Amino acid sequence: METKTCTKCQTEKSVDLFHLCRNKPIAVCKECKKVYGRQYYIDNKEIVKIKRAAYQKAHRSEQYEHLKKWRKNNPEKSREAGRRQYAENIEHRRAVKNAWKLQNPEAIKSALERYRLQHLPKMAEKAHKYRARKRSNGVYQVSEKELIKLYSSPCIACGTTERVTVDHIIPIVRGGRHSIGNLQPLCLSCNSSKNAKTMAEWKYFLNTERTQNGALRSCN
Repeated sequence: METKTCTKCQTEKSVDLFHLCRNKPIAVCKECKKVYGRQYYIDNKEIVKIKRAAYQKAHRSEQYEHLKKWRKNNPEKSREAGRRQYAENIEHRRAVKNAWKLQNPEAIKSALERYRLQHLPKMAEKAHKYRARKRSNGVYQVSEKELIKLYSSPCIACGTTERVTVDHIIPIVRGGRHSIGNLQPLCLSCNSSKNAKTMAEWKYFLNTERTQNGALRSCN
């Protein structure tokens, strides 16, 4: 085993314990270099910060690529470092996050809508299939593309594009099957109002409710 003597601690160590420069071990071992680096940072903290900030500004793209590569090659270390950094700066991170939310409400709304469109169709599809299969109504494949189109469409009853859900035209509890031909877009409010009614029953219910409300207003 090849060895070398450290010029700082005067200890003979394996060359594996020295940093390499042009494939040759440098004079100071890793441990002594680490101790010297810590002490230098303590003694020259402000100077080091200024130099580091200037270097990072000048080499931002290279550092970003290096960090991206390192995270890809070291996923476990990257996750652990992220958790540790978050735990050590949790209050600061929360303050920064809350400030960003206040300044970017539209970006948050857009991100939430993208997340809903990406995940809600799959979760709802799984639940619908389970309910239809449990009642032996018939379950047919509905593609992700068809689901996203339904969730992106306006409510067929009121025309809103907010909180759109997928409704079974003939409800599953009434024997309706789960297929693209039995699905329609309804907003959450209209879907809750329709509940287990057929479309004809729901329209009759809405007309009756409007008539009763009109009669009450005229009496008042």
